[in-house]
Amino acid sequence: MDPCTSFKIVKFLKNKSDALQEFKIVKNMIETAHDAKIKKIVSDRGGEFINSEFKQLANKSGFIHVTSPLYTPQLNIFVERANRAILEKACCLLLGTNLPNNYWAEAVNHATLLINLIPTPSRNNQLPLYHWTGNSPRIKCVCTFGCKVVFAIPKEKRPWKLAPTGKVGILLGLDYESPAYRILKLTDNKVFSTRNVIFFKNYFPIPNNIPMAKEGDIFVSDVERYSANEDTFFDCKEHAEDEAHSIPSEKAAPPFDDASAESSSDNSNSQITTRLSNKF
Repeated sequence: MDPCTSFKIVKFLKNKSDALQEFKIVKNMIETAHDAKIKKIVSDRGGEFINSEFKQLANKSGFIHVTSPLYTPQLNIFVERANRAILEKACCLLLGTNLPNNYWAEAVNHATLLINLIPTPSRNNQLPLYHWTGNSPRIKCVCTFGCKVVFAIPKEKRPWKLAPTGKVGILLGLDYESPAYRILKLTDNKVFSTRNVIFFKNYFPIPNNIPMAKEGDIFVSDVERYSANEDTFFDCKEHAEDEAHSIPSEKAAPPFDDASAESSSDNSNSQITTRLSNKF
């Protein structure tokens, strides 16, 4: 987290020993993007920071490494508060969409994006992402986490001419390595990236008995990528709320028959008659 802009970056580790390598990647990315050197790093006294390799990196790069005392997270308040905010939002995303806990990394990724798009009062209500990049973000490309999507199937993957041109999936957020969305396929429960999708923002079709995902599915480098049209950048299409809810599904309520409609009309007429008689 950058205390100056309140911008937050999240990286996922398969092993705790990978922390140093990921830190080097983030450090190089920040220094290249801002054409400046990192001068100070504040962390706790975790083993991934207190070791000879990290100390050598600090001496070679010239930044100061400050650590908070043991059992004193108050002195690392910016990071601790950011961790709490991200985890709370990620928990709400999982509960609200009925996704299993195996997709916690997807929820954390999307929660971090949402926090970076929330105005900060201490920064004149500006977005942290705007302060970090200097450019206004494309908020319209951020859609509801866990909502239903229909993604396009490339022509090369269709078995024949009359095969369906799209399939139903679940949105898991943005793909930060390419201009695409991360989609969960309901047919085989795999995560992949595509940019040709139609959103149903207020429709959450995920069932209660969805199979658990594999551990490797949560990492961006392991996903499959689709690119149906190279000339299209974020082919985002949105359906209105009434259109999204009009799609039939197994959970949809059955339509009213004539008997129920007449019964409802009779009940409403009797209520109106009773109110009028009481009034006069």
